[in-house]
Amino acid sequence: MEKKVRILPEYIANQIAAGEVVQRPESVVKELVENSIDAQANSIAVIVKNAGKSLIHVVDNGIGMSKEDLLLSIKRHATSKIYNSEDLEAIKTFGFRGEALASICSVAFTEIRTKQNNTEIGWQLKSEPLKEPVIEPFNAENGTQVFVRNLFYNVPARRKFLKADLTEFRYISETMMRFALSHPEIRFTFYDDNILVFDLKPSNILNRIEEIFGKNILDNLFEINYTDEFISLSGFVGTPALGKNNRGNQFLFLNKRTIYSPLLSYAVNSCFENLIDRNQKPFFIINLQIDYSKVDVNIHPQKHEVKFEDEKYIFNTIKSVVNNSLFKHNLIPQLNNFDIEQPFILIKENDEKLLVNQQTGEIIKKKNENNGFRYDNNGFNYETKEYGIAKQKELQSNFEILNTKIKISNQLIETDNYYYFQLFNKFILKYNNDLIYIYEQSSTHKRIIYEQLKKQKQLINSQKLLFPITIQIKVSDKDFLQENTEILNNSGIYFEILDNTLNITEIPNIIKQGLESEIIYNIFQKLFELPLVSNFDIYENIILILCDELSIKNGQKLEIEEMKKLIEELHKCENSMVSPFGKRTYALLNKDEFYQKFLRF
Repeated sequence: MEKKVRILPEYIANQIAAGEVVQRPESVVKELVENSIDAQANSIAVIVKNAGKSLIHVVDNGIGMSKEDLLLSIKRHATSKIYNSEDLEAIKTFGFRGEALASICSVAFTEIRTKQNNTEIGWQLKSEPLKEPVIEPFNAENGTQVFVRNLFYNVPARRKFLKADLTEFRYISETMMRFALSHPEIRFTFYDDNILVFDLKPSNILNRIEEIFGKNILDNLFEINYTDEFISLSGFVGTPALGKNNRGNQFLFLNKRTIYSPLLSYAVNSCFENLIDRNQKPFFIINLQIDYSKVDVNIHPQKHEVKFEDEKYIFNTIKSVVNNSLFKHNLIPQLNNFDIEQPFILIKENDEKLLVNQQTGEIIKKKNENNGFRYDNNGFNYETKEYGIAKQKELQSNFEILNTKIKISNQLIETDNYYYFQLFNKFILKYNNDLIYIYEQSSTHKRIIYEQLKKQKQLINSQKLLFPITIQIKVSDKDFLQENTEILNNSGIYFEILDNTLNITEIPNIIKQGLESEIIYNIFQKLFELPLVSNFDIYENIILILCDELSIKNGQKLEIEEMKKLIEELHKCENSMVSPFGKRTYALLNKDEFYQKFLRF
């Protein structure tokens, strides 16, 4: 009988591994820079062409490799960092599985030049998929250089799904920026098609933040620091003024490794719930230092996600530290301030002792048979102790009871055989004896503005500013602006770029006087936060942002004539039923439908 189970050829196995480790050019940059850091380099240069599709060139001044190590480095599961299972339980390096170079070599032409400090000659290795590597002596500089050319040339399906060059470049830029923030002691030089994007000299973290984000951001940061026997926490959190609509300005590092943790990010986000819009996310740069044996970084192919031994404790610690800092800077009342040294307290209730989480009010576990408390999720025992009972007389509630009353903001007036009034300063009601229309005023106005702008045929008139509006931008934003200059000009926005400053000289003439700076700032922040997808319509997004910024807001009181005009303009629109954001603008009910929906008690 024919065998159905086979051992995969090595080149197929490597391509499968590449599918997990090397998803795009940014993945290659990440893996190579991590190798350079592991090689103790204090200067790393990255050069990319065509967003890394044609060339990725990484140069470091690290310890280099011998001829024997160089040959082994491109073999799968060849590593200098793991020797036994104990090493795997306390990983201190960025790379460790020995998959990166093997995966890269299976999907690209790869060349490695390397030389150790104590040798006179270096070595050059050239690798091509399905061919034996060629190695020969080479007069190289101390350290290592890696050239990756024509990425995915032999995997056309993978190359086809890469996004536009601008998008792929932004992925690389964001990764380089995270390396620069997590390792301010290392010099990072970054080129795009021979154009210098940045050259960041070794510095402290504050100077590195200023170099990347501009001087203005320093006025809106406050420092956080905390250390106990389990965790060390340091970094900076931004004031509410730095809030954005995505997580692009949230940087979380674990032992200097970039990680993504929705739970730990939420620990910070939740502290700002009443300080910023619910759709916004606060700015933060947080570095966690934890015992390497207490965390598993080997659960994700690209090592982005990690598993903590005690994630709840870390969550509570981060939230407490941020809450305390917000309180010290007078951004929240003392009611929200928690003692970080006592994340759990012991209280008495009906002659029974309970261990309570100060952050959430959650009862971890009731008293058990051995008079202790068990934190079951991670197997930790918390002994029964009087955690600050003298200082904490009772657990303060973090909630307030809000009494709301329905208020109609306008007197009921009959006109044109309809009655009009505003409900909750959000809805416009128009009705007679048979029909009732319910309009959502903000969505209604957005639809009107959208259709007015679309009729201008891809060109919005501009008005010159007496004094330019200046915005601090990141280095990764410059390419976006330069590539889309013509589209932005057609949208009525003219500008010039000076270092990390964007000077806007002309703006759309539909922006009302007095709102120029606020709206233009919001336009660019939202443009920079556009989803990283190919071929998105910049002009369309500008129109949508203007609709959002210029529309009547919910909570805004309207007079009867304003309501009537709004409704009249809506029904002139080609698509009056929904806003440009897909929300319904109004609903129509007859008398019977109204009774059925609202009066069946």
